[in-house]
Amino acid sequence: TVYFVSENGCDSADGLSPKTAFRSLEHISKFNFKPGDTILFARGETFRGQLLCHEGVTYSAYGKGPKPKIFASKENSAFESCWSLVEGTENIYRYTREVCDCGTAVFDSGNAHSIKEIPSYIDGRFYIRGTDIPFDFKKHIRYDLGIFCDCASSLRTLENGRQVPDMYGGNNSGTLYLRCDKGNPGKIFSSIELSRRINAIIPKNGVTIDNLCIKYAGAH
Repeated sequence: TVYFVSENGCDSADGLSPKTAFRSLEHISKFNFKPGDTILFARGETFRGQLLCHEGVTYSAYGKGPKPKIFASKENSAFESCWSLVEGTENIYRYTREVCDCGTAVFDSGNAHSIKEIPSYIDGRFYIRGTDIPFDFKKHIRYDLGIFCDCASSLRTLENGRQVPDMYGGNNSGTLYLRCDKGNPGKIFSSIELSRRINAIIPKNGVTIDNLCIKYAGAH
């Protein structure tokens, strides 16, 4: 069976034609597809979130135009309201929504990208890596467009009392800080995509993925 997915579709439709296409990655991740089925995404359109594949299913494209885009980034964050200046700073901005630990911020479709500050986290405090100097995001984000994710809530404690990021689950959301020397990043850039610590696509045995553009996943 061939199914179709479109930005203009509806998850309550049957998905069996472009006119009755499904709409969301969330829906097709949960739908009961069978081995041998094919799922086609509309070319020129963007689908955000995470795709959980089904065994033996082919994922590809239909129509004319650029490849369908599968973006793990939740949203385009290039809006002034998405960022607020941190009090006591001239160039450090806080993302106004909690975000799953962000590996990279990508600006204007790749014209620029962030450099992430990754301090050590020891006994409940952040330190500049390799030193005993407490890390202060207001002063220690070294580069323009540098980022720091305060995701201490996602840290797990080891037996020796030290703590490291929980890379494999749990709540790894927190506050994202961005240094932007030119002003509010949501005003300066037309697109800001945050590569969160998730996989864009989770495959299964016998899956074929063809003619899809997959971007902005921050997990490895």
